[in-house]
Amino acid sequence: MVTVDCDPVPTETTWDSVQRRSPKDFETAATDADDDALLIYTSGTTGDPKGVLHAQRLLLGHLPAFAESFLEEGTSDGTVFWTPVEWSWIGSLFSLVMPALYYGRPVVAYDADRFDAESASELLERYEVTDLGSPPTALRMMMQVDAPAERYDLKSVRRVGAGGEAVGEGVVDWAEETFDGAAVEELYGQTEANLVVADCGSLERPRVGKMGLAAPGHEVAIVDPETAEPIDEPGTVGEIAVRYEGNPVCFEEYWEKPDLTDRKVRNGWLLTEDLGSVDEDGFFSFEGRKDDVIITSGYRVSPQEVEGAIADHPAVADAAVIGVPDDERGTVPKAFVVTTDEDRQTPELKERIGDRVKDGLAPYEYPRTIEFVDELPKTSTGKVRRQTLRERAGITDS
Repeated sequence: MVTVDCDPVPTETTWDSVQRRSPKDFETAATDADDDALLIYTSGTTGDPKGVLHAQRLLLGHLPAFAESFLEEGTSDGTVFWTPVEWSWIGSLFSLVMPALYYGRPVVAYDADRFDAESASELLERYEVTDLGSPPTALRMMMQVDAPAERYDLKSVRRVGAGGEAVGEGVVDWAEETFDGAAVEELYGQTEANLVVADCGSLERPRVGKMGLAAPGHEVAIVDPETAEPIDEPGTVGEIAVRYEGNPVCFEEYWEKPDLTDRKVRNGWLLTEDLGSVDEDGFFSFEGRKDDVIITSGYRVSPQEVEGAIADHPAVADAAVIGVPDDERGTVPKAFVVTTDEDRQTPELKERIGDRVKDGLAPYEYPRTIEFVDELPKTSTGKVRRQTLRERAGITDS
């Protein structure tokens, strides 16, 4: 491990020592903004991962949204960044790591086989992290740590950027209490067009259940999934789309998959394949992946919305929802639930979870079946592999 601006332990080395051992001279390659830069793969939640080709302009395209979310106080010497997500994901590498390094700010690098909530609290204290970028799942796991604010000094954390899945109100309240008033600000993007919607607390107070506003320099809209024509009515659910032409964070192509590339960009819009809505104030909401939406008795159900309601229960560590066949309703929600303690896996808890969803959401949204599991199948970036859950439920044709 390489450390910056702190004293290393025996298993670490300092950045200064790395610099002293490195060659002093090197050649800089001349590149244009539109030259090919890197191939980064999707997480593969709905199928095989796809190679996504990006141009040299990618990093510069991320800087306005990064500055809006994380640099409210400028590039002061007091900021330290960390994300527990491995750096192979565009959401960690280009939403946090590379922009922070571009602005000359230290980033904590920590090598671990899997996320550990206790170790995360120790790291935040040890390196006095000010800016944490984390998926909500990791935050929910940290919520299970016994009295973290009493056992660790976590007052350094000023901002928490969260993306990749819905952020529940329970996570927001916990973070504000644990991190001495720190706000949770949501971020939205995907490998093909990253960091295009974001919260910025200094401009607009984050709203629970909303991902934020279109980030500076990006035109984001809700379009008809069939025609790719913008939908003007606020609150109407459609496909989230990003204006493609001239957008530096938009991909060039899927590697050796021209047909998929053509379907991804239509009518001048990059189609995210995510469903969402936008209100009259311009705040976007995430409804779910097009392929994940559950149609039950004619009603559309967002798995992410149901998961958020379940995950806010204090006995729940994680949850995932899929649709399963039902003779009467066609399809009904089924929940896979990880509890904070195996002793809590009782029929009574299943009933309380069902009641909680019915009380907070529409009656048709509650999971008709709940299965307790030790852990959820996930990609290397922390996203739930719903296809694996469908196979577990005996659904092989989706």
